[in-house]
Amino acid sequence: MKNVQIIIVLLMVLLLSACQEKMSPLVEGSVMYKSQDGLWVKKSLTQQQLQALSLWLVRNSSKWGRCFITPPSQTLSISLKHADGSSSYLAQLNFTNSQTTLMASHLSGSNLSDQPCALQSFSESEIDALHKAIDVSR
Repeated sequence: MKNVQIIIVLLMVLLLSACQEKMSPLVEGSVMYKSQDGLWVKKSLTQQQLQALSLWLVRNSSKWGRCFITPPSQTLSISLKHADGSSSYLAQLNFTNSQTTLMASHLSGSNLSDQPCALQSFSESEIDALHKAIDVSR
């Protein structure tokens, strides 16, 4: 009987993990960031940048946590439009820890795609790869 319960639990876990939403392709995007002189700059993302950003997002689509705090100010924001008509938003936040935290809103394809606010911390190399994908210096 115990083996049957374990098998049922394992099957449920497999079924739930298979239900993860796929990210709808990116069709448009823009980035806003603070320049070295402190002014906000806005630019549209090219198709090549959208493709690079899509790859980065697919690699980092899990491990998002819910927001239980009011996020601090941001240094970079990315607005995205998907082929299915949905929109996503990412913001790089100013936390004082060894990792950089991103906030996402309705991030298609992520483990919290239905949430208006999700947070995840990233290593410096992951953030460098993000900045490289969208051609924005740190």
